Amino acid sequence: EEELAGINIYRTGHGKSAIVLFTDIFGYTFINSRKLADHFAIDTGATVFIPDYFHGDPINPNIPNYRDLLPDWRKQHPVI
Repeated sequence: EEELAGINIYRTGHGKSAIVLFTDIFGYTFINSRKLADHFAIDTGATVFIPDYFHGDPINPNIPNYRDLLPDWRKQHPVI
């Protein structure tokens, strides 16, 4: 993890071209998102960036009732 232009990001790969991967509600720290980014970097040779556009407030899939939290969470995170 690192910061780029004031936004936390996950960066993988070292290519000259870039892919920006936007995640689902689980955010940029979710292991599946990072594995997908790693796969894209290896498969395409590009540098892949995942920005933290939820600013440290994604839905935590490990909370058993996370679906119940979605209505309020969506109000705090309108469509970008």
